[in-house]
Order: sequence, then C-alpha cells, then structure tokens
Amino acid sequence: MNDLPSIFQTCQPRPEIFAGSLPDALFAADLWEVVQKTAHQDYQDSQRFFAGTYPTTNIKLLLKDVADRLSGGQGGTSTFRLETGFGGGKTHSLIATVHVAREGRNLSAQLDDYGITRLPEPGESRVAVFVGENSDPLSGIEHEVEGQQVRTYTPWGQIALMAGGLAGYEQVKENDLKGVAPSQDAMEKAFGSDPVLILIDELILYMARCLALPEEHPRKNLGSQWPTFFQTLFSLAAHRPKTVVILTLPSEQDANRRMTGELKGLLPEVLNILDEDEKTAARQARNLTPTQATERAAVLARRLFESVDSDKAAAICEAFLTYYEGQRAAGATIEPRAFEAGYRDQLVAGYPFHPELIRLFSERLADIPEFQATRGALRLMARMIRSVWERKDSLNSPFLLQVHHLDLARSDLRDELLGRLGRAAFERGLDVDVINPSGGTHATEAEAGWPWRAASEASLVAFLHSLPDRSRGVTASEVALAIGRPGVDLAYVTRGLQETERKAWYMRSEGDHFLFRTRASINKRFQEHLARLQAEPSVVTATLDDWAQKLYSGCSRFQVILFPVDHTSVSDTPDRLRLVVVHYDKECAQVGGGAKLNFTKKIYSTSGVNESPRGYRNNLVFLLAESTRLGGLKDAGRALIAWERVEKDIETEQSNLAQASGSDYQTLKKQARLGMSGIPVEFSALENDLAQVVGKRGEQEINVRTKVLEAYRILAF
Repeated sequence: MNDLPSIFQTCQPRPEIFAGSLPDALFAADLWEVVQKTAHQDYQDSQRFFAGTYPTTNIKLLLKDVADRLSGGQGGTSTFRLETGFGGGKTHSLIATVHVAREGRNLSAQLDDYGITRLPEPGESRVAVFVGENSDPLSGIEHEVEGQQVRTYTPWGQIALMAGGLAGYEQVKENDLKGVAPSQDAMEKAFGSDPVLILIDELILYMARCLALPEEHPRKNLGSQWPTFFQTLFSLAAHRPKTVVILTLPSEQDANRRMTGELKGLLPEVLNILDEDEKTAARQARNLTPTQATERAAVLARRLFESVDSDKAAAICEAFLTYYEGQRAAGATIEPRAFEAGYRDQLVAGYPFHPELIRLFSERLADIPEFQATRGALRLMARMIRSVWERKDSLNSPFLLQVHHLDLARSDLRDELLGRLGRAAFERGLDVDVINPSGGTHATEAEAGWPWRAASEASLVAFLHSLPDRSRGVTASEVALAIGRPGVDLAYVTRGLQETERKAWYMRSEGDHFLFRTRASINKRFQEHLARLQAEPSVVTATLDDWAQKLYSGCSRFQVILFPVDHTSVSDTPDRLRLVVVHYDKECAQVGGGAKLNFTKKIYSTSGVNESPRGYRNNLVFLLAESTRLGGLKDAGRALIAWERVEKDIETEQSNLAQASGSDYQTLKKQARLGMSGIPVEFSALENDLAQVVGKRGEQEINVRTKVLEAYRILAF
C-alpha cells in the first residue's frame, strides 16, 4: 500500500474550508437572492458558479432544453418538474437556468461540456420567479419595477409583473388581489413578446400560508385555483414560443406532508387533462431529479475541493476491493453489496468519498427534515474535511474519506450534527458510550489493548445511523464496510459492537441491528440504581437475609438457628442437633482462624440470661461466612436489587404510557407479547427492555444463591 497516495496528496480543499468560520452563504444557495442580485458571489457570479458546478446528466439536459427553447427552438421541453433530493441539486439547477437565461452566449465557454447547441442572446430573456419562502398572501411582496413600487400577492401576479413589467401586471391585477387564477389570454398578454423563463419554487410554503389566512379573506381558498392556474400555465408554455416553466416538487419529508401529497397528485391530473384536450402538454412535461445517486459524491467534491487528482482512484479502489475479498476469506462479515459488480464503479466515481459515507448522508441523515433545510450535507462535509486536514499528522494516511473520520469530539462538528438537526437528546449517549473529549467511554473501555480503535469507530457508525426518526440502526456487516480499510482486521468490528453494547447505557442491539436510543438503556438504569444502593446497606442486608432463610430453613437433620442475636437465642437442651448460622455482620471466619471467633465461642460456651456454662456443647455446629467472600456476596445482593428496581421502573413507565393513551395496561402487555400491531412504539420498546431485564434478574437470583452458598463455607464444632 505504500505506493498508493493518500487523500492529502491527491486532494486540495477549497480555501474557505480552512477559514476561521465557514459562512452559511457558502453553502446556502438562495434562488431569490440570485434573482435580486444580492447572493454570495459563488452563486451570483456566473463564472464562479459554473466553476463550482458539477455537470450532472440531468442538469446538462435541463440547461440544453432551456437554452434551446429560449433561443427559439421549436422542440425541447416546455415544462419541467424538478424532484428535490440529496445533494443541493434542485436550487443549484434553478440558479443555473437563471444564469443561462440572463447571459446566454456569454457563457458558451463555461458551458462547452454541456452539449448545448445554441444559447439565447444576453439580456433578451425575462426571468419570472416565484419562491414560496419569499411570499406573503396576506401582506404581499413589494417589487421595484420601472421605477415604481408594486405589491403582488399570488404566483400569477408576481410572474406577470416580472415577465411583462407594469403593463403585464395590469392584465392580471384584479386576479392577483382577489386570488382568482387568470385566463390563458390574460397571461399571454401579460408575458408580452420576449422569451421568458418561469420558475416556481417551494410553492408548498405559500400554500400553507394561504390556509392560515382568516376565513373571510379573499385568498383563503386560493387552493381551489391551483388546477386552473397550472393548466393555464402549462398550456401557455407548450404553445408560446421561447417559454419554459420549471416547477419544483418538494420532498416527501416536507413538514407540510398533506399538501405535498396533494400537489404531487394534482400535477399528473392537470397534465392528463391537457394531453386529452391539446395532445401536446403532457408529452412535453418532463420530470427530473437533478442529482442521481451515482453523481452525489462528484457534486460534493466539486463544491468542497479546489482540485481532485483522480488518476490514482482506480488503483486505490482496486486495493479496497482486494482487501474486502481478503477479509471475507479470513472470516470477517462484510455487507454483500461490497462484492456486487457495480460497487467498484461507486468507489471510483465517488473518489475521494467512500460510498458508505455518501450513503450515510443521502439515505440516512437526509431522512431528517432539518438536514436538507440547512444544506447539512455540504456544511457537515466541509467541517469534516477541515478536521481531517487539521489531523493530518496523526491520521494514518487515509486513502478515502470514511465515516469514522467524522470526529464528533470536536465541538463544531458536534454542534453541526446534533444542534442544527435537533438531535441534542442523543448527545448524552455520544459522551458516555462513543466519544468524549475527556476520554473514558464504554467503547474505549471495550477496545483497551486492541490493535485499532474498532469499538469506538464501530459505535460511531451505529450512533450516526440512529439519528433519523424510526431508524433501525445498522448491522455489523454494514459497519465493517463503512470503516474497513487496508491494514485493519475487521474481525474486531462485531466484537467491538457487542462488547460496547454490553457496557453501554444508550447503545443497544435489536435483532442483528445496533442502534442508540435517547432514553437510557437497561444498563444505564441498572448502574444508577446500583450506585444508589451503596447508601442503602440495610436494604442489601434484608435481601441477603431473606435468601439465607430460603436456603437453610428446610434442613431436617438440624434445628437451624438463623442469625442469633446472642447466646440466649440458642437453647441448651439435648433433644436436637443445632446448626447455628452466624450472621456475617456479627462474625466472619477464616480457614484455620478459629481462635478469633469470639461471638461464636460465646454461644458455644454460654447459655441463658444468667450466662451459665453450656451443658450440651457437642449438640452445636456453627456455619460462618468466609470473610474474603463477603464483598462478592454483598455485590451480588446489590445487583439483584438494582435489576428488580429497573424492572419496576419499566413497568411503571408502561403503566403511565397506557394511561396516557387511554388503554388498559394489561391488555397492552398481552398485545405486545403477541407481537400485535397498533401498540405505541415506546410501549413495545419498553416491553423488549423488560424481557431483557427479567432475564438478567433471573441470572442474578442464581448468582445470589450461589454467592450465599459459597460465602457460608466454614463449619466450626
């Protein structure tokens, strides 16, 4: 491996990444700011923008059709629907179309690789944009047009104003004020004769604001106008020369899920109507996802690195594949996709990012709504890259950026991941079980003396995969693929996860998956109760006394005298042989140490309140605890009580949950045991915990019994 270069030799991050603080504007592309010419220069300056843009297949297709339509081409697509997704492709694509519409042929050098055959004349096209986030159906949005201030309230009002100026707005002014979609004739007159690019973004936010209007407001029921408006707009775009409409469709993770579903259901209906009526519109509408799964890494690399020398990528990826094969042959469990035909292509195309790092961002963290809303992928990756380069001297020449390089001991990365994404409740688990700037986590305890930090790295992967709601966590084979690299033995991964989980407070295993919960695990509950019992010696004593009573009360050959207070508790008569079990708090023994048994000797030699000499001494046999085993006995007693209290805690929580949901506790318990559906998720999770606790309590009962018998092993007679 010495002949392969590390990422420090082949990649150069952008200078901004090493700045004291990374400005949000660097990653938060804002379409409205670009339209208003107030955006960060990385987005406002077309030269810089395209220098940092990876030309994905669908962005090239989009820009080619937009350029062709605005230039007067008769073919091409008139209406695009962009699906939002991981990688920032949606907003980036819209900004790209704005630059093409505004600057046209001036960008021919920057767009040389895009397959564009012709571009519009600079300054010829109008750009009409409606962004739901920058909209207000109640108070409207003010625009300065032709030296005048104009306020618009609806998408059609704003689009008409930006496409046709003051004259254009007059055509639809009444419709804008009253919230009624205009006719196709009015919209066509509003657009005038210039080429026009129409962008509608984040419409769901505007729809939500309309619903919040007072009942009597004229724009309250604007939702009924969407079919008419879209039908008019799409039909106009299909028939009007030099016209393109681009509408973005929100993610299913959008906070307004109901309206998202309504919008996605409405558009196909509108297009079907148009297709039936005009035989054109539906065929010319195209649905695009700007960034495909195979292009995600390249998009990130273009945005985050100034240069990436990928000449060695193929050799590095072959080394990883050879390593995976060797580890599998040695018995390590690795996720099967590593051996699928396309995985080599993923490794090469994603360089310098490992495919499992991209998968973490695009398929797991992207399920958190706040992640995309804050451009989390780029910002988190940028901070991760900076931390890797700052640890350049201590890291062992990494060949790829992998999940374990996300150093959550750093406050900036931790804040970015947990704070911005609203996952602060997970931080306690991170500190206790995975990684802590002060050290001493359960993972580091598990891997003490190991050749590499397998437990810490593996538990970090499990932690990251646990952050989305309803996450199942991750399997050991997936973890092995995520952190495996030439030079490490993956046999330690499964062991690291299992050893950490045994000690952990917040990490747990469910089936073959490892994951973190925000509520303390049964181990955490156990440890807390165990600590409290240090201050409750009488409770421990009472429990051990009960167990001794159970163990020795059934002896038929002896009269058992359990834990006598003094010599008066033992009768001096010839009728029975007596087994005197001396309480360990009264006196313990050592093998061969009979001369020191003062309490026992007192009973042996004395009887009655008058302390008369005992006459039937040979009737007495004494059973004493060995002093060296007393600590283990008390520890076992504390552990048993702690598990009993954990069991009671969980049952109390379940009872409270049942009461809060208006359900019968015992009925829910029965349904949970039968694996029935419809049970509150937290109740089922607690039922799983309870099953483990009952098992551990049973084990500890056996342990206490054993410890009592092992401790009471010295006979004196």
